[in-house]
Amino acid sequence: MEFRKKWKLAGTVIREARFRAQLSSNPSYRARAKEQPEKIMRNVKRSNTISMAFTTFLVVMLGGVSLGLIAFGDSSQSGITTMTVGVGSFLLLSFVLIFFLNLVGTSGFFMSGVATFAAMLPMSQDDFEDIIFLAFMRVFAGPSVAIMTVLPVGFLILIGPIAALSSFFACGITILISFSILILVAQWYQRKSLEQPGSKLSTVVRVLTGIMLMVGIIAVYSVGNYLPVLVDLLVRLSQNYGLIIDILFSLVFPFTLGMVTAIAAYGLQVPIEIMVLSTGAALFYAVVAVRGYRIARENLRKAVMGEVETKAPPVVNQPIEITGSIRAIIKKDLRLATRDLGSLTILIFPLMLLIAWAPSLAIMAEGGIDLLSLVTMMVIIQSFSGISITGLLGIDTQGASIYDGLPLSSMMNLKAKATLFTATYVFFMTIVSVILLIGIPFSWFAMLIPLIQMPLGYSLALTVGGVLSRVIGRGRIVAVNPVNNQKATFIALLVSLGVGSLPILGFLFGTYLTAEILAGVSLQGIFIIIESVIAVKAVPKMLRD
Repeated sequence: MEFRKKWKLAGTVIREARFRAQLSSNPSYRARAKEQPEKIMRNVKRSNTISMAFTTFLVVMLGGVSLGLIAFGDSSQSGITTMTVGVGSFLLLSFVLIFFLNLVGTSGFFMSGVATFAAMLPMSQDDFEDIIFLAFMRVFAGPSVAIMTVLPVGFLILIGPIAALSSFFACGITILISFSILILVAQWYQRKSLEQPGSKLSTVVRVLTGIMLMVGIIAVYSVGNYLPVLVDLLVRLSQNYGLIIDILFSLVFPFTLGMVTAIAAYGLQVPIEIMVLSTGAALFYAVVAVRGYRIARENLRKAVMGEVETKAPPVVNQPIEITGSIRAIIKKDLRLATRDLGSLTILIFPLMLLIAWAPSLAIMAEGGIDLLSLVTMMVIIQSFSGISITGLLGIDTQGASIYDGLPLSSMMNLKAKATLFTATYVFFMTIVSVILLIGIPFSWFAMLIPLIQMPLGYSLALTVGGVLSRVIGRGRIVAVNPVNNQKATFIALLVSLGVGSLPILGFLFGTYLTAEILAGVSLQGIFIIIESVIAVKAVPKMLRD
């Protein structure tokens, strides 16, 4: 069969795989799949196209930053170490992008019937295997070409052909290892997460998968901050500890490949023992990459040929647990949030932004956490907490029918959402406290600021939910999609910023008037008590029931 025909059939297979993966990871699509399948397919295709284009752009940006650090970095630092760390960091982040951002999508290859259409066509088994492999490769076509191009072309221009050729092989080995691990882990994810939807293990797997996806998203938001910091940190470690760090770089993937690239660029300037060690380790990783690639391709072929069992086991003797209404709503929301990775991501969106901006905050603090850095961290969490609340409200779009015929009031549902959000809000404030503890704050009394802010989480969620219910839902609690409903998202951001930042302003005002941290903290606590009382009294009046 001609390659052009194989490539076209591979496109059909990948569309089916993406469609099934999205249905499994996002329950909100299932209810609409039968009514509007074409719309769901367009949404899936659009999201995957945007994801591929953005990932490719990010790889190009990563390569540009790495080349800039290598070519225009600190001249006092060793060029060998800078190139090793720069290339190794680029390969490491490329692996993160390929693996974490495509785990859910590639799990669709391991679902029963994903290649039924192609299997019915008159073709040989070799052609069928080629089609399946090409379908898998189409997921990573853009990022893979970018990874294999940016760094080698840059080295060809800046250094020479030998360094460019070495970096080309380094990128190829990294891509092979990424593909192999991704295929094997996606197969495991499909079995453990989607075949046992009611088990605790499947919930843990979905939550961990969501965290891994967030790592990829954090890399998207913070690559400009973290890559220079990471390179500078590793270079300083190499300068301080010398041969020990160089040996680690020679053995640990992917910095081994960075060391080999540095050897190709600097030649005999590298110690002979490091040259032998890193070259041997690179050959070992190359063998592992080829062997792992063959194993992963064989597993992929078995999966689509029906040799991997993917049917869910029958559920028998399912006990019925009787519990309170609010607790039952919370349990339902937790199950749906962990089932839909998008909801899980939105739920801890403020924490993601806080981690993404941590290097900039550290630079602002100049070695310690000053008042401006602390206020910035607190305002970040307060303002973007509104997105987390809309994410909780949006969970009801996945299971809204559960309320039909049940004596559940809007206020009871909102209380459950507020209770669940309070747990995440306390977690956010705990992270700020840990950052203060590690970063040496301007005053140890500043540790009290996030601790006193913790009780505000409940009233903050009540207020945002009440305002959205009044404005959007006309008095009834409303299921908001934070992506499609920009009006609701803007209102949530505005309300959460106002309610959450008012106690912070009280702290600043009290500290300014008295020049005492404790006075500011006391005024902050008073503002929180007042806001909590107002929320408990006023929010029920915004709702009809």
